[in-house]
Amino acid sequence: MIKATCGHEVAKVEDLVDIRYGGEDCDAVEGIHRCVFYATYCPACAEAAKAWPEYIANDEDEDRWLDGQRAV
Repeated sequence: MIKATCGHEVAKVEDLVDIRYGGEDCDAVEGIHRCVFYATYCPACAEAAKAWPEYIANDEDEDRWLDGQRAV
């Protein structure tokens, strides 16, 4: 099992949901996958995150979010 920084566990890296960087390997330092660094959600967090207005599901969502951050 791989423990993600959100606290949830997944069986393998392929179970994680990519936000942006597909194909990245888990940096399993002591078995911890850094979700924010690799821009991934575990399946439980991905389901919960869909309710967030800033949920990033694809490149277009990311571009909109980045444009909004630059405007601040």
